[in-house]
Amino acid sequence: MKASVLAPPIGALSSISVGRTVAILLLLAAAFDASVFAQSITYMLFIHRMNAPVPIGSVGPTGTVNAVPFGANDNAVMTFVFHGDSSTVVPWSFGGSHGYENVDGTALFQINDSGTGNRLARGTFAPSAGVFVSTDTQFGGAGFGSEGGLPGSTAFPGNPVYPYALVVGNSYDLTGPTMLGPFNAGESCINFPFVCAAPIPLETSVGDLVVNNNGNGQLGFFVAMPGTVNPFSNFLARSTVDAATGRFSISGRLRPGSHSYINPTRQPVTLLFEVLLYNALWELPVTIPAGSFRQVSEGNYLYHGNVQGGTIRMAIRSVGENTFSFSASGTTTNLLFPYFPITPAPDAFFLSIGESAGETVPAN
Repeated sequence: MKASVLAPPIGALSSISVGRTVAILLLLAAAFDASVFAQSITYMLFIHRMNAPVPIGSVGPTGTVNAVPFGANDNAVMTFVFHGDSSTVVPWSFGGSHGYENVDGTALFQINDSGTGNRLARGTFAPSAGVFVSTDTQFGGAGFGSEGGLPGSTAFPGNPVYPYALVVGNSYDLTGPTMLGPFNAGESCINFPFVCAAPIPLETSVGDLVVNNNGNGQLGFFVAMPGTVNPFSNFLARSTVDAATGRFSISGRLRPGSHSYINPTRQPVTLLFEVLLYNALWELPVTIPAGSFRQVSEGNYLYHGNVQGGTIRMAIRSVGENTFSFSASGTTTNLLFPYFPITPAPDAFFLSIGESAGETVPAN
């Protein structure tokens, strides 16, 4: 973000707990051997609806790809990816604010349906779209902008919150691994922070992408991972949580992206399970280091171990054609709500295995 007036939307975060422990950053960093992390880095921004009744949530991202609408069922999960290098990160200062940006890399987008897991569209942004990644470390922001350029160029500052960005409290400098969110502060807007203008088409390899301004309310999650990471081409998750016991269950299926593979005996596995309860997000972050899973048969892997406040058992199984099913279950005090006689709503589920990652709205 580059506008100094990012401050006002931060008030929108009051309905969601944005507390995040140092542990989750340590878990993410521990998932990768330091010798592996060089300068190559992948930034990913996930945007989807909040898994809550109207008026709190339920409205997801919408728009068109090559004039074909998406998101009418509020199940669209948008993923923005930027493959870059930390050596090209530069600081910026504009309008009383400051932060960091990276304009040198390859940017792409993907749209999945959280109800089916299917990929609806995927394309690479053309250079004419000027897609970049930036953070605002003065007022708090992180996301993907367009029509941008380096500080001092005629293209600077571009459109810092279009196609999408988050209003978040952070001091992230774009040079290493991080997790920011999820937050209910996804924003897509031309002319931000003033009255949003009509969205503009961004040229991609599959036709123009247009993202509608849906207001500051979609759930967003920003992650940076070392190396070249691609989103799962198909990703579906279902989950349940027992508020009285803290027992949880997550299951689904996935298919790694192009040129990616799955072998958890050699790759780290990270998952982040978020639950919305009384306008607060409760989380269960888990990172399983490479070598922790054991292979029980061809294409079938199993892990059993401890998590914060409990235990977890996770299985990943090949179901053919480079597609896998997964399940994770256990009990943890992180998801224990004995004084709330309601069923909590699982709100977001992030999963990464090696060089593949994804996030979705888990169905109950």
